[in-house]
Amino acid sequence: MTTATVDAETPIGSTHRIDGYAVAVGAATVLFTAVFSVRMVLEYRRFNILAFDLGIFDQGLWLLSRFQDPFVTVRGVHLFGDHTSYLMIPLAPLYWVAPHAETLLIFTVALLAVGAPLAYYASRAVGATRLLASIVAIGYLAAPATQWNVRDTFHPELLVLPLLIGSFWLFARHHSWWGVMAAAVALLAKEDAALIVVPFGLLVWWYFDKRRPGLIIAAVGIVALWLSFEVLLPQFSPTGEMLYQWRYARLGNGFFGIATGLVIHPEVLGEALLDSLRWRYLALVVLPMPLALVAPRALLIAIPATLANFVSTHPYQYEIEYHYSVYLLIGVVIAAAIGASRIGRLENSRMRDMAIVVSVVGAVYTTFKPGSDATRIAGRTWARINLRAAGARVRWERLDIARAHAPCIYVSNHQSNVDIFALLAVLPQQ
Repeated sequence: MTTATVDAETPIGSTHRIDGYAVAVGAATVLFTAVFSVRMVLEYRRFNILAFDLGIFDQGLWLLSRFQDPFVTVRGVHLFGDHTSYLMIPLAPLYWVAPHAETLLIFTVALLAVGAPLAYYASRAVGATRLLASIVAIGYLAAPATQWNVRDTFHPELLVLPLLIGSFWLFARHHSWWGVMAAAVALLAKEDAALIVVPFGLLVWWYFDKRRPGLIIAAVGIVALWLSFEVLLPQFSPTGEMLYQWRYARLGNGFFGIATGLVIHPEVLGEALLDSLRWRYLALVVLPMPLALVAPRALLIAIPATLANFVSTHPYQYEIEYHYSVYLLIGVVIAAAIGASRIGRLENSRMRDMAIVVSVVGAVYTTFKPGSDATRIAGRTWARINLRAAGARVRWERLDIARAHAPCIYVSNHQSNVDIFALLAVLPQQ
């Protein structure tokens, strides 16, 4: 399939004007970065984050920055025996400047935030209108999977997201070999990155009609997969085997043994496909960006990684709260970019407007869904309005203790229904 990038909104010969939609995406990106950076640092100081994995990568990065052998005592294993995350090495200079876990938390937020402008320009590069491209970008920032990946702290596979979305943009801009390079670098993030990189190479072949670069990406991905699972991980593993293959024990040992097991034991996949929790996870990642459904063939690039999550016995791999969703999220963003370009070319304006409305509703819902930060902010505003309407004033003492960087327990005597408004209006956001 061949594509052409035509900007129908800018007449030939017109002067360059500021792209208001790009500015809006930039502002949303800065806001996302600021809010979540502050939140994650505060959560860290309140001992309210998942610290085990963060401890692994914090210690590993500190050792690398000091040119020491990265044997991580938190995990009791060599950093590169845990995962083939060789992209951790060029991150070491971060710890020359600020060797703290907070640095890694802020870097995680920035890493995910940069996906929004990349999604915008990738969508524009394949022909989406500015409006639809901005919906893709802001929808990505509002998506539960994006925000939960922030909450789950740093994991090396997050590096794959900007690299592959950036690679897609480079191919759309006809910088094929730069695109190949970005995809190849993504393979250094983690041993299973090939599960998204290999099908991405096939997408490059199909969508951009770039047969040679696409096949090179796929071939390099397959080689990287074999090296990681059969050579590199066993080399650093204390047992000489993959540390996480117990999650697929019903299928076999080693990557290719597990892949063969899917054919020999189809009942394992059948059980996974009948589990509603796994389909709920899939829906929570895909549906907040409904434009991805307009390009279902592009969405297929996420199948290998999603399949690996589905057949795992480790429940975190099919729960949206954890970092295992990142490869599926990459596929959704790329499919949404292609879907946006298709919607923009529809001659039926009513169908086009309907698609825009559905996309906006999806983004708004995921932003204000129960339990989100936006919901809590709306709840506080609602409580203060009710208190003012009732003529009630709230007096508090020692609120500085509750606002300190430490865990707290709040107990109400429930002598009045106004307690609900008072607590919502005064207590710190959690």
